[in-house]
Amino acid sequence: MPVTVEVSGSVESRPATGTTTFPTETRTVSLASRRTYTRHFGGIMAVTGTDAAPQAMPIGGLAAVRFLYVRATGGEVRLRVTTPDGATQIIPVAGQFVLDNPAAGSEITAVTLAATGTGVEVEYLAAGD
Repeated sequence: MPVTVEVSGSVESRPATGTTTFPTETRTVSLASRRTYTRHFGGIMAVTGTDAAPQAMPIGGLAAVRFLYVRATGGEVRLRVTTPDGATQIIPVAGQFVLDNPAAGSEITAVTLAATGTGVEVEYLAAGD
């Protein structure tokens, strides 16, 4: 059965700032999206992995992660994502991270975590095929 991942809300920055040369206006960006995927998997986990030995994020056998949400509490994690071309990106997450990338060929194929301290947990949701 297909699953739907729906994101709602917006991000707003205000007040307008800047100079006459480089003005900055108030901006509101919609986060609304609705996507259908084959499966999803998520949960809350303690992160005990280190840079030398990162911990795999359980993604329930998803071969192609097209949506990923991670919220870190209690400290920072280093989120490592691998793409089909074999490249691994390291993204520091001390709050929330959202990736919504439904295009075929740009999916994530592996996810690992490393904590920068102790007592770090992540809440996550991965969806894809």
